[in-house]
Amino acid sequence: MFSTRNPGSMFKSGLVVSMASPFLAASPDGKVIDRGCSKPFGLVEVKCPYSKFHVSPLEACANETFYAENVNRNPRLKRGHQYYFQIQGQLGITGASWCDFVIYTNKGMSIERITSDPQFWDVLNEGLKKSYFEHFIAPASVEFNNH
Repeated sequence: MFSTRNPGSMFKSGLVVSMASPFLAASPDGKVIDRGCSKPFGLVEVKCPYSKFHVSPLEACANETFYAENVNRNPRLKRGHQYYFQIQGQLGITGASWCDFVIYTNKGMSIERITSDPQFWDVLNEGLKKSYFEHFIAPASVEFNNH
């Protein structure tokens, strides 16, 4: 869904620790309640691209290195970009169903509603767990056992 309307009621969000994997956490920019949809609880992630602040979000998409692309005359976050991984991670950790991805510049604002992708999260979650155990727990265990 693409929108430029107010997404609903927005609230501050702090650090959210995963109930399933307490070594994983996320800090979305905010929590959103959109009473107009079947799953009213979501997140918001806001990006204010300094280098593109003088153009609209859609005009910024003309640059191939920008993190969003023009899809039917609307900015759409590139699915291979790290911000997409960030959002899917936030959705997986918090259990929210969607995130309003906001691009704000001096020339305008765009809002894209990104829904959770359970298959994407499963792969990302396994990679995060593997990285945690290989790069934190294993070295800490070796160091602990050597003392």
